[in-house]
Amino acid sequence: MAPPDKDSRAGRADKRMMQTEWRPESLHLAQTIKQHAEARGITAGQFAVSWVLNSSFVSGVIAGPPHRGAMGRLSEGARLSLHGGRRGADRPDWW
Repeated sequence: MAPPDKDSRAGRADKRMMQTEWRPESLHLAQTIKQHAEARGITAGQFAVSWVLNSSFVSGVIAGPPHRGAMGRLSEGARLSLHGGRRGADRPDWW
């Protein structure tokens, strides 16, 4: 696995990030999601946006892309369907 970008929270060794999120199990899950998304021709960020918007409990996404150019790619996730048109990430049979 590549080291984190030096300008990221993990790259700066942000205390909260290192204590709560930068754990082996979190990194493994992130890699699994990345592989799953790439196998379907999308990015992990697009998958995440689609996952959230396909939840019947969520009506919007507040995204924080690393730079302005990434927002366009990230927003493609809003057009994806995880259930063949059926909304609701609470029904995870697509995985």
